[in-house]
Amino acid sequence: MILKTKPLHPTFGVIVDNINLDYVTKENLYPEIRNLFEKHSAVLFTDQIFSEETHIRFAKLFGTLENVYRFFSSYANIDGFTGNETSMVSDNLEELDRWLLSRVNSTAKLVTQCFDNYDCTGSARAIEKFVDEFSNWYIRRSRERFWAGKKTNATGALQSDQKLAAYLTTIKCLRTVAIIMSPIAPFFSDWLFRRVDKSKDGVASVHLAEFPEIDHGLIDVDLERRMELARRIVQMILLIRNKAKVNVRQPLKRILLVTNKTVMKTDVEKIEGIVLDEVNVKSIDYVEDSSSLVHRTAKADFKRLGPRLGGAMKNAAAVISTFTEAQIDEITQKGVLEVLVDSKPVSINLEDIQIYSESTEALEMAQDGMLTVALDMTLDENLRAEGFAREIINRVQSMRKNADFNLTDRIMVTYKASDVLKAALNVHSKAVGIETLASKFTESPSPVGVLVKNFQVGPETIEIGIALEDT
Repeated sequence: MILKTKPLHPTFGVIVDNINLDYVTKENLYPEIRNLFEKHSAVLFTDQIFSEETHIRFAKLFGTLENVYRFFSSYANIDGFTGNETSMVSDNLEELDRWLLSRVNSTAKLVTQCFDNYDCTGSARAIEKFVDEFSNWYIRRSRERFWAGKKTNATGALQSDQKLAAYLTTIKCLRTVAIIMSPIAPFFSDWLFRRVDKSKDGVASVHLAEFPEIDHGLIDVDLERRMELARRIVQMILLIRNKAKVNVRQPLKRILLVTNKTVMKTDVEKIEGIVLDEVNVKSIDYVEDSSSLVHRTAKADFKRLGPRLGGAMKNAAAVISTFTEAQIDEITQKGVLEVLVDSKPVSINLEDIQIYSESTEALEMAQDGMLTVALDMTLDENLRAEGFAREIINRVQSMRKNADFNLTDRIMVTYKASDVLKAALNVHSKAVGIETLASKFTESPSPVGVLVKNFQVGPETIEIGIALEDT
């Protein structure tokens, strides 16, 4: 017997069986698949295998991929991108494009290996990691290329420029991820595949598509390593900002970064522009000795060391508390350090101690293994003005969205602001206009438009009115 069901949904299933489903109601012609498995296949669907947390993680994964597709398609449709444009040429690719193409091939390779070993969990985790990088690094870092004005040749076709490279890279990776996730996400992957498969010999379903061949020539391990380092540095700087409650829209003067055998200056210099742009800081200063930035001390973890050292624990803790910077460096790098306790050699593992760091200057700092960064939080008037301008851009963009303007609509802005914000706008009016697609940014005692709102920007106030540009 085949139960009557609602139309098939990408994330829901259909019930095909004659089992007793006495809990099916008229309002719900099919129950959730998960409830069935929990009732009739207890071994398969235990919480250890498929928990509510896992369900939420998959829902987040699908939602993230859908958002990537929606973002891509909104701009691709505006520009008339078809997916059948000239193939990508390496000379037109930015480093970010090459990184994503390397990552998608590395991920496809790992996913294939996991499937070959019947390791669906390993495949899912690899895909989840790639989707996070795709959305939160590549798409976010490429937004300005998507926002750039349309560039076409004499026939109206999109040219092979940086914007086209972003489109082609994105659609290729969406298609690839749809295929490699299809064995474990059959419905959603088919929904995505049907929207991004633009090949002339395309198939009707993802489940009829050939599994992607790995292009080893596109895999750049060194580039992936550098970009991973960039992401780590960015995450640490953003953590510092968050703890200090300094919004990322507020530009800061400099990052101080400690270089060593693991974190080499030559590597960081290659990603310096990406890091600075991502965290909104003006420069990076490189230092070779972390002691110039931070004073570190070590304390024993009594819960870990006590059972092992017994009566020697008190003296061992005293020795650990006297660790020098060189000793802390050694145990951090090697994971173990041999010391003398009561004239006897004792091995202290990194997990046996707690390391505390304290800034030696008026800096905010963070440390992760061998990576140490500090952030200069000092603000001058120029930095404050730029920060205020970025805050105003944010408010105008929010108003555009609330007014339901199209992405390409040009607008006129009138405003009434405090003296501080007025001065910031006078300096940065051109940048504000470009970012918000505002052809006019005019001071007025009574702002007008289809939407008028008052905002508090720190201690300052501004009233903004927006309207579509006169045609």
